[in-house]
Amino acid sequence: MRPPRERSRLRLAEGKASDLCWFLPLVGLFLLMPPLLGLFDERRYLFGIPLLLAYLFAVWLIGIVLTALAARLLQRRSDGEAGQD
Repeated sequence: MRPPRERSRLRLAEGKASDLCWFLPLVGLFLLMPPLLGLFDERRYLFGIPLLLAYLFAVWLIGIVLTALAARLLQRRSDGEAGQD
């Protein structure tokens, strides 16, 4: 059994990871709002890809990677907590 101080740290870290799971979709939604998309709606190209399309795929890919990392963090936290019982 862990000392109370370590358990409180674990709960705090779990709370931060849980907050991250609420925060990520909101940031993704904000990054895909029309006023922000308008900033990238120009006739510029990035490696032959329109800038708007490159921005959309970058936001999408980064969102998936960050969500996967957050899910892995929460899974480790819950596995660690289950191992204490």
